[in-house]
Amino acid sequence: MVKLSGISKTGGRFAILAASAILAGSVVPVSAPSARTVVTVLADDEAASLSTDELVEIYRRSRHSRAFAEIEKRAGAGDSWGQVALANVLLMGAPTDEDVTRALAALNAAIKAGNDYAPVRLGDLYLEGKFVAKDAARAVSLYRQAASDGSVAGKQRLGEALIAGDGVDRDSAAGIALLKEAAESEDPWALLALSNALLDDAQAYSDPVEARRLLEISAGKGNVFALVRLGELLRDGIGGPADAERAVELFRRAADQGSVIGKQRLAQAYLAGAGVAQDAEYGLALMREAAETGDPWAWAALGDIYAQGRGAPADGEKAIDAYTKSFEAGNAAALIRIGEMYRDGQAVDADMQTALSYFERAAANGEPAVWLRIAAIHRDGRGVAKDQARARAIYEAAMSAGAPGARVHYARDLVTGRLGAKYVRQGHALLKEALDAEEPGAVSLQSDAAMWGWGVKQDKARAIRILQQAADAGNVEAKRALVAAYRDARKPALKRSIANANALLETIAPRLSNEDLALERFLIQASGAASPAQLEALNGRFEELPASTRRTAFEIVRWVNENAFTYLVQAALGERGFYAAAPDGRLNRATIKAIIRACSSINQDDVCRHGPLTEPAVAVLASFV
Repeated sequence: MVKLSGISKTGGRFAILAASAILAGSVVPVSAPSARTVVTVLADDEAASLSTDELVEIYRRSRHSRAFAEIEKRAGAGDSWGQVALANVLLMGAPTDEDVTRALAALNAAIKAGNDYAPVRLGDLYLEGKFVAKDAARAVSLYRQAASDGSVAGKQRLGEALIAGDGVDRDSAAGIALLKEAAESEDPWALLALSNALLDDAQAYSDPVEARRLLEISAGKGNVFALVRLGELLRDGIGGPADAERAVELFRRAADQGSVIGKQRLAQAYLAGAGVAQDAEYGLALMREAAETGDPWAWAALGDIYAQGRGAPADGEKAIDAYTKSFEAGNAAALIRIGEMYRDGQAVDADMQTALSYFERAAANGEPAVWLRIAAIHRDGRGVAKDQARARAIYEAAMSAGAPGARVHYARDLVTGRLGAKYVRQGHALLKEALDAEEPGAVSLQSDAAMWGWGVKQDKARAIRILQQAADAGNVEAKRALVAAYRDARKPALKRSIANANALLETIAPRLSNEDLALERFLIQASGAASPAQLEALNGRFEELPASTRRTAFEIVRWVNENAFTYLVQAALGERGFYAAAPDGRLNRATIKAIIRACSSINQDDVCRHGPLTEPAVAVLASFV
């Protein structure tokens, strides 16, 4: 252990480092009181000699009154950076209405003084709707002001807004151009922002190789978020060869610098044995350390461990406790995970009413995307009375709330007639809007409608042309759909060609994560699996899939190869003691009885009795694999 006695008497920046080390627990056990002693002496002795950024960091860590007084003094003297700093410290924690009023006044004063970052900071508040009424258009106006004054941060935020269509008409080309202009400064945050945009594989401008290069530069400049993001790309083999060992090194460096997400990723590496010798006990301890800092995402990750039983025995009570703490720390999406546990009977008894209550709480707390799950429950009548009208109303509310993917999901349910035959035309009108807005999933839905004749004349050749045109324009989603078309034999438009499916997949492999690539390769293998040996090999490959993709693979393989799906079900239920015979891929009476017994064990027998291959039953069976 490093001896820190006497460091506080030395003062200066060395004392700042000492305090930071104590608070982060990187060289000694975490000790906030010890750190505050260091900071107290430092702030009293040398506050006037420190930079504004250093004063803000001291205040963030210790809430020391002397640091605040010095920031306030500089702001009062007309220092625009002091005014920005004053706004930042006033908004830390749980600010009062008076604090918010003073912070906004300080930012406006800094803007008048010509500070080019102040409009960005104020714009962020309006974009997030934090402390002020949400006003995305006002945020964009402030970002434009900063960008026109040459602010790198202003260009970055404006570029991101143009790409997302926040407060302005979506213009991805202009947004990317602005991000590239900002990144030319080699500002580490601008580099990170551009790399994140280039990693969107649904866009034609996606370039994971360039994104990885930019992250190397940003990480080299000390950006801890870039360290973690680069580690994720190396772990997943995105933008270049996978390198799990270097990924662990980067996660460790980030964790040593106090990054909670870095510690989470390091914990996950130890839990999985990826790039480091597996040590579930140490990985679990690291994840708990990260969670106990109060980070909501770390609590959610800890909940995942207990819910899934990966790294620790499955424990519904501990999972719900961790997810609840995540919600209390500000992550409303954690309520969705609790809802999913009750919906699927994962580590708890299935209870659809309880699941719905958690989903509705999540929606009420700022997670509009969960309305899509609620709509599906009412559409299918899972645990509730089937109610198409209510499902439609929920979809409408989700679209009004800006839920991602709501328009495409709603359009799909309408054009397929799942929400009533008389609403198919409305579905195609929504699909057109989604296509015009270039929303993910819209091209695939347009192709599917032509393929199966959903509200339009069935034309399988046209369905393939739609995908081919989008693929030629660089749409990765369309290329993946074409892979599926070759894999699943969309006759007469395409004959099954595993060779063509594999060849096309390799053209987009660099733009896919290791998980997505493993999923696509598994599905291609599943398509042709017929013999006992092939089905057994497929089951082995399924068990090797990353946990994050296993459920998706299970649900899709139902439509790719029913025998392969049945084999996976038999193998999984056999391990749980519900199925006694050797798996053979045949949906016989013994298999159906085993499925009913398994579903009954989690109070879902009514769902499975409607048919083991129905979509709701598949969702229930997924909890066993």
